[in-house]
Amino acid sequence: MYGCDIGSVMGWGRGMTHLMFMIVVVSLAAVFISRVIPQRKSNMDSTDSLSILKRRLASGEISLEEYEKLKKSI
Repeated sequence: MYGCDIGSVMGWGRGMTHLMFMIVVVSLAAVFISRVIPQRKSNMDSTDSLSILKRRLASGEISLEEYEKLKKSI
């Protein structure tokens, strides 16, 4: 009968194998792309803020009083 072949595209034969293969390929591509694209940090922690503050003090952008005031607010 027409359309009742077990090995047809919609059956468990070659069609299902191709579908599973494509799912694996797309999944691997998604994992690869997510690893290649660098992840941005959503927020800075206090050590990063403190190091920036120390750098600004060392370069003379802020005074010692401003440094102490900003350090307390971190």
